Amino acid sequence: MKMKKLLLAITIIFTNQFLQAQCGACTTTINTTVTAPQIVTTGNTLCIVAGGNVTGDIYVSGGTLCIQPGGQVNNINFAVGAAGNLINNGTITCDSLLIAEPNTIFTNNGSVSAIKMASWNQANIINNGTITVDLFGDSLANATNNNSWTITLDFGVAYNGTFVNNGYLNIMRDFFCTNNATFDANCVSIVGRDWYNSANITGNNAGSCGGFDITGLSYNTGTIGANGQVDICDLGNPPGNLDGNIGTINGSVTYCTCNNNCAVVGIDYLKDEKYLSVYPNPSNGNINIVASALSYGTLQAEIYTLSGQRIYSSLLEHNNSETIEMKLNLNAGIYFLQINDGSQLHYKKIVIE
Repeated sequence: MKMKKLLLAITIIFTNQFLQAQCGACTTTINTTVTAPQIVTTGNTLCIVAGGNVTGDIYVSGGTLCIQPGGQVNNINFAVGAAGNLINNGTITCDSLLIAEPNTIFTNNGSVSAIKMASWNQANIINNGTITVDLFGDSLANATNNNSWTITLDFGVAYNGTFVNNGYLNIMRDFFCTNNATFDANCVSIVGRDWYNSANITGNNAGSCGGFDITGLSYNTGTIGANGQVDICDLGNPPGNLDGNIGTINGSVTYCTCNNNCAVVGIDYLKDEKYLSVYPNPSNGNINIVASALSYGTLQAEIYTLSGQRIYSSLLEHNNSETIEMKLNLNAGIYFLQINDGSQLHYKKIVIE
């Protein structure tokens, strides 16, 4: 018993030291639910610890907001500006999240869910956790995705902004790269509808393969592949074609040949069998999806190979039906079906005979 208490005490000490190293000394600590708006100014550090939950608006101006594991933010508006610093190791749920002004830094190691998210004016975003937003815009700022980022509607990077994708990026509707912006495609990004580039798409010289899987239209009036390989796979065209190009396509650009090493970051194989039911399985490609676990409305269905390459994408309608039919024209093999119902990702391993 004494040994267990000693180990517990050591764990608490090291955990506190770890959090303090990330957050610095806490000027104010919140460990209960607080409804009042919070303003964090220069020289101050607000720590939301386990059990803490801020439901009022938050503005970080020059100070540091540190959300520790078990801490939460559930509010309407969230803004970080004027060299503010936000470190999230917990959970953020909000209507709008704005990261703005020079030297402002948002580091996400936890979970973020928002309706609108934007960064601008030389701000910085580093995502090491999970972000799910309806809309995202990056203008004159820098964003890096190292893990999992889902945009249920549209994504845009513009006006000298830079977005670096090193992980799983799923854009369920349209992609825009415009006005001298740069998108660095170190991994394959999924685009559920249309893809437009009038700026710069750069690639990866490190040996892995990055680019885009595009479901809808694809137009390029900018530059693709000025630095490293970029793979473009428009599922609506034969390999090698974009819908339109009057820009520059570098010789390092390939078409539907990328065996992506990081697309599988977004596929949690452990969820197979638990959250989604499909029959018959094995099948000849005609399958029925049991819809009881899915939210009503428009669903996005995607098929991945075992290597993580997306080979199929389609929108399905779920209007109180018990099952949803899918007809797949696939070669015999093992695949992963992913269903996004707007609130959760569901997975199922399927076998085609």
